[in-house]
Amino acid sequence: MSKSRLTTNLTPGASKSRLTANLTSGASKSRSTANPTPDFILQAHQLRKTFGETEAMRGISLDIQRGEVVAIMGPSGSGKSTLLHCLAGIIRPDHGTVTYFEQPADHSAQFDAHSAHRSSISATPLRIDQLSDAERTKLRRHQFGFVFQFSQLVPELTALDNVAIPLLLSGHSRAVAYDQAEHWLDRMGVHAKRHQLATKLSGGQIQRVAVARALAIEPQILFADEPTGSLDSLNSEKVMELFLHAARANGTTVIIVTHEPTIAAYADREIIVRDGQIAPDHLAANGPRPASASRPTVNQLASRLNSQEAHHER
Repeated sequence: MSKSRLTTNLTPGASKSRLTANLTSGASKSRSTANPTPDFILQAHQLRKTFGETEAMRGISLDIQRGEVVAIMGPSGSGKSTLLHCLAGIIRPDHGTVTYFEQPADHSAQFDAHSAHRSSISATPLRIDQLSDAERTKLRRHQFGFVFQFSQLVPELTALDNVAIPLLLSGHSRAVAYDQAEHWLDRMGVHAKRHQLATKLSGGQIQRVAVARALAIEPQILFADEPTGSLDSLNSEKVMELFLHAARANGTTVIIVTHEPTIAAYADREIIVRDGQIAPDHLAANGPRPASASRPTVNQLASRLNSQEAHHER
């Protein structure tokens, strides 16, 4: 199925326009008065968060560019997961601001099918930290995708059902939801496993289904918290290649929390968090990875991973 068909089906004014209407209706106080910065999709300023007597974040500020892949690293308990949860609107900071520069509801008009990069024209600043719980839930459901260490698939459902669920919850018809789910399972190389229960899949297959579920809604930002933490080194690297190749091809901004340098190396930029603060002397810019004619496609990566898994099973 073509990309244009997917865009037409999944971005009419219906669900995403409802999101924008709900978030903006009566919520002008949540809007930043500053002019939007077109190059950025997410900005955090002086974030602080305390749990009991533990100060998890102590004045963290950062900017995320649209289409960028950023790795947040740090030891256990450094505050990196708390930072990700605040950026994603899962929890509110006690102090500071999180501003998301959202695309217009009909962002398909801003999408260049040839370059596969979303334009930041007319992006509207939205203060995530000032949204209500219901508004933040709608924002996450429609514009953010999530991949967690242990996938959080529903074990009683098939791979296909698991990927279709977010689309159904977003208001898409059953036909569109399952059409899109099949498309992304195919891109992740697990289409042949679509009718199998999650409990019957290997660790690498489960995580690829989780990635397909996150990307199926075509999110503006994908948040990944230790996405390969439950996999061996071989599966970790192959899943990351497949995952980031698909995300970059879709123009999706990716924020990854990891403690593995080999995983962080896939990012355009690395940020080190220590004791609730960003370490200024531990900022690394890997640089956007240049396009290469020799770089394998998503389908080639998926096929390669499937072959390796089949060989391992034998």
